[in-house]
Amino acid sequence: MHDVGRSAFSNFEGSTGKNELTSHLLERDKLMPLYMAKRQDDYTSTAPFNVFVGTWNVNGQLPTEPLDAWVSSEATPPDVYAIGFQELDLSKEAFVFTESSREEEWMRAVKQALHPGASYKLVKHIRLVGMMLLVFAQDRHLQDITAVASHHVGTGLLGKMGNKGGVGIRIMLHNSSLCFINSHLAAHLEEIQRRNQDYEDICSRMKFPDPEGQSISVFSNDVLIWLGDLNYRIDKLPLETVKERIEKGQYEKLKEHDQLTNQRREGNVYPDFEEGDLTFRPTYKYNPGTDEWDTSEKCRCPAWCDRILWKESAKAKLLKYQAHLSLKISDHKPVSAVFKINVKVINRELYRKVYEEEIRRLDRMENEWLPTMVLNQHSLEFGTVKFQQAVQRTVEILNTGQTPCHFEFIGKLGEKAFCKPWLTVGKPKGYVLPGDKLVIEFEVYVNKNTAPSLNKEEDKIEDILILHLVGGKDFFITVNGKYSPSCFGTSIEALCWMKKPIEQMDRKELTRLIKSRDWQVNNEKHHSSQMLNVPKELWRLLDHLYQYARHQPDLFQQPGLHEELKMIQENLDSQLPTVGTPLPGSNHSVAEALLIFLEALPEPVIPFEYYNMCLQLYNNYDQGQELIHKMPPHHVNVFNYIISFLQELPKYEENGLNLHLLATIFSGLLLRPSSVQRKQNTEGRMDRMKATSFIEMFLKKKL
Repeated sequence: MHDVGRSAFSNFEGSTGKNELTSHLLERDKLMPLYMAKRQDDYTSTAPFNVFVGTWNVNGQLPTEPLDAWVSSEATPPDVYAIGFQELDLSKEAFVFTESSREEEWMRAVKQALHPGASYKLVKHIRLVGMMLLVFAQDRHLQDITAVASHHVGTGLLGKMGNKGGVGIRIMLHNSSLCFINSHLAAHLEEIQRRNQDYEDICSRMKFPDPEGQSISVFSNDVLIWLGDLNYRIDKLPLETVKERIEKGQYEKLKEHDQLTNQRREGNVYPDFEEGDLTFRPTYKYNPGTDEWDTSEKCRCPAWCDRILWKESAKAKLLKYQAHLSLKISDHKPVSAVFKINVKVINRELYRKVYEEEIRRLDRMENEWLPTMVLNQHSLEFGTVKFQQAVQRTVEILNTGQTPCHFEFIGKLGEKAFCKPWLTVGKPKGYVLPGDKLVIEFEVYVNKNTAPSLNKEEDKIEDILILHLVGGKDFFITVNGKYSPSCFGTSIEALCWMKKPIEQMDRKELTRLIKSRDWQVNNEKHHSSQMLNVPKELWRLLDHLYQYARHQPDLFQQPGLHEELKMIQENLDSQLPTVGTPLPGSNHSVAEALLIFLEALPEPVIPFEYYNMCLQLYNNYDQGQELIHKMPPHHVNVFNYIISFLQELPKYEENGLNLHLLATIFSGLLLRPSSVQRKQNTEGRMDRMKATSFIEMFLKKKL
């Protein structure tokens, strides 16, 4: 609607004279969409559009067979295509390095299979490691597609690695917003909670930019369609019973044991979404190249892993939902859904008429009234804030005047940002129409970047925000909270001085230890007997993983659960190590806690000053070892301790680890550039490869 508004505005400008096009009216160009949205029934009508949605987990295979039986399965050419893939690349390094050579090959295969009854162009595509989403539209619709945006969310290790997660594309088709999300959620029969967590993470973190530079959530759309390998399984039935019901076509009875169906019924995931009837065979798991169920050693139970759902909406009607069993290259079968979507189409003449009416009404309001608004509160109390545990609060704005309120958070004198880096404001600027309310969300979230200054008490959870009302007064909102110091975000030296858990430390003594890094380094030689060789928190993490997780399949390749990570952090911060007592949570959660601990170190295990020298010595072990021994003593201890631990893991085949994969995962944590070095870096991928080689060089040597 934004682009159409500009077109109508140009017509309005021509009919009334260019002299009236003032900067004041240009400001209205941002305000008018709000008024026009309230009156869209006066200038729009609906028209049906056919949208084809497809999903396929291709199991790392190349497109060696035509895709026509899937992509061109309908007699009528779709107006829009949204096609998602998962597992384009199954290499072990793929979830760390985002590059993949498979993208072009699969994109070309899809283009060749598009319906021959129409001409199509690619509107947008996005890929995150093995996930890719393509949106095509018929040529005749391209002029009516605007505001195209995309985003991706990784839910793998450290909440960002892209072996699992989602990719999304949002478009405006005429005056309707369509959003497509392609996701690959956590695998394995028992990981229901992790799949639900992946869904929640994608929903909360998937944001699309709007023309004003703000963000649009996945739920702020007229139509939302979610596709992908959601990985929910059939459980609590013997394998032979599942196969027997499939052969008899007893899909309704089988659906009673479908995890996604049951999780939706319980309200745990995909609330207010709809799905078509499952009238087709489960799409996983087949012997590749056949229609036979899995006969491998694992003998996976059949399941409807591959699904397409849509948010309840009167605008979208499902016409067909099916699997395409004739395609055999993968262990999954592709799935498609065809929708009839009633799109709001603008009548340009009516639009211009309504636009002019609203302009004249706005003129009268501005001449007669000043903007006024009230806030429901002026103070935000966030309570106790902990590392990587978000706390949200809201403020409600009410426009009590007769004219629109244009608000914006502005920085204090001499400050570029209007808020501290640990605070996020959901809508930093915008408009509120007369009589309307707007809820603004505020989130405090302390991460690896902001924890060190809070641990040192160089910063506090305190701020004053200035909410500026254009043409009116300023409002002041105070922010208060108390940060609970954590071993996460505390230096190696400071932790080695602490004999007690960080929560039991006297705050003044803690602050002195954390702040006095130079003093500590200079005195380590004189006081080494008073210090721990390595941080006790690191010892606890590695000891747990060695004692309980060295046989764990997919170790360091599966993310942990948020709630378990909180428990592990609180345990490390509040309790001393006890021999024989494991940390709380699953092995995967402890493994991710280790990675988060290393990532949050203010100075990495290999200090920043050694970064470039290490890259230069990536293939010279003797000089590399010499360099390592020049580091501060406790950094040397930690480096040797971690390398020794990692060298042990590949001895246990069940975990699926090898030295190269471990070097790939840990190199970015042990050997990472500072923010300044990162900005100067022009050899991104090459430097990452050198860092991996440097760490792998030590893993292959006996210390």
